[in-house]
Parts: sequence; C-alpha cells; structure tokens
Amino acid sequence: MVDQDGTLRITKTPIRSRSQCPQCGSPLFYIATLFTFLTGKRLRRCLAPRCDFVDSRRFKVTAR
Repeated sequence: MVDQDGTLRITKTPIRSRSQCPQCGSPLFYIATLFTFLTGKRLRRCLAPRCDFVDSRRFKVTAR
C-alpha cells in the first residue's frame, strides 16, 4: 500500500480471510511472505496452535 506521501507501507499483521480452515474450522489468515513486497501476493494459512494447514495457492489481497 502507498501512503499519501508516496512511501510504501507493508503491514506485518496478518489479514483475516472470510473462509475457514478445512481441517479445524478456525479462521484463515493472509500472511506476508518473503516476496510479498515484489509480487503483492500473500500465503493463506491457519494460525491455530495445533493446526498446520497452508493453502498451496498465493492470493492478491486488495485494500478495502
């Protein structure tokens, strides 16, 4: 995202997805990866303590 002064802003907090984890039912989150600043794509994964679900696709998340 670009601020009003033209600087690039990267958010480190995960963005919550509307979908739920198919394994445990917890919400999924969009997580920034190493190349998010280049591609703009994020990884969708479950952040529940005992769940290790990671979606194989990358997603482009737009600001609301």
